[in-house]
Amino acid sequence: MPVFLHDRESYSDFSKILRQFPDVAKKSVVHCFTGDKYEVEDYLSLGCYIGVTGWICDERRGDELREAVKNIPPERLMIETDGPFLIPRDLKPKPKKHRNEPTYLPHILNRIAYEMDIDCELLADQVTKNTKEFFNI
Repeated sequence: MPVFLHDRESYSDFSKILRQFPDVAKKSVVHCFTGDKYEVEDYLSLGCYIGVTGWICDERRGDELREAVKNIPPERLMIETDGPFLIPRDLKPKPKKHRNEPTYLPHILNRIAYEMDIDCELLADQVTKNTKEFFNI
């Protein structure tokens, strides 16, 4: 079964545990990844997929993630809402309900494609393929 791993300020412990269970790591998504370049490279070396949310659109705290995302191969990337949280801060106009919803996934994808310097349609196709393969759908 696929595993979603929520690493919030626990990279050191998380990576140590994953090294003990390499088969689990290869079936895992590091959900809501907010780390830096070093962390993303390490998780990728363990075989994990990386899930990116609207955090990448946050001008106050997304700098490390915007750099790190450049190191994620498109075939290891997933995009997420983390709904109802982490609404992209750069949405215009701002939604009246401050809830993150799947309708904002294209906005998140466009920002990731921009940061990765990849065509957004090609990235969308790859992320869709990744999701279908990962969940066997």
